[in-house]
Amino acid sequence: MQTLYSYKNEGIEIAHRITSHLTQRDTKYHSHNNLYEVFCFVDGEAEYIVEDSVYPLKPGYLLIMRPGERHKIKIHTEKGYERFFINFSENILSSYNLEKHFLFPFTDRNIGKKNLYFPTEFPQFTPKDIFSRMCLYSDCSQEKRISAYLYILLEGIYNAFIGKRHSDESTHYTAERMIMYISEHLSEDLSLASLSEKFFLSPSQINRIFKKSAGVPIGEYILTKRLTAAEDLLRNGTSALDACQKCGFRDYSAFYRSYRKRVGRCPRDDMTDII
Repeated sequence: MQTLYSYKNEGIEIAHRITSHLTQRDTKYHSHNNLYEVFCFVDGEAEYIVEDSVYPLKPGYLLIMRPGERHKIKIHTEKGYERFFINFSENILSSYNLEKHFLFPFTDRNIGKKNLYFPTEFPQFTPKDIFSRMCLYSDCSQEKRISAYLYILLEGIYNAFIGKRHSDESTHYTAERMIMYISEHLSEDLSLASLSEKFFLSPSQINRIFKKSAGVPIGEYILTKRLTAAEDLLRNGTSALDACQKCGFRDYSAFYRSYRKRVGRCPRDDMTDII
């Protein structure tokens, strides 16, 4: 392992390192009891594992970990990898009186989730450049320099975190509108093309937004919704053909096959005669 720069005092440790000629590709899980970590990947072929989440790495990617959050790197080649990292305690932020503010990205999320940040999420700088400035050289003022750039880095991470939250809220709102529209228009055309025109989004955007929020592809959701509605209609005396048409199926044979596969019965088996 080659250390290009390192600095450590009470409450902070920073390093720029290159690890090469690896014989063990999987490092062990580790965590820090009272320290927060920011990790910046510089070069190599690897992925980072935080708890049960696996993050493929590319140059410039940033990861954050809070105290107690288990993490490790997994290297895919023998040539090794290059990285920056900084570990710091909450106490070093107290002089700014913003420790709670800057620690939101680390603490206001589920453990092992939303650890990864892309360079494009930092419009004012790149994390790699900030780390390079922190690790520029050693002199008597290096502690002040590191603290100042750490402040800038944490502010950037906080802004990116808020941006992620707003994006998630917007995605969830759009998915909710889609769900409501689907429920109210089951008998109509709900193809990706028609939904794309309705919501002013591309088919790929619709698929991505819906899957992210609802957890299932939109086509699967629509089919399940239609079959459930058809089952209710059949049990209330509607004929199989009418149920097929009212629930948006244009082809009875396709409706029949889907119903048999999902429900396990023929549509006529669920029909209830009303006297």
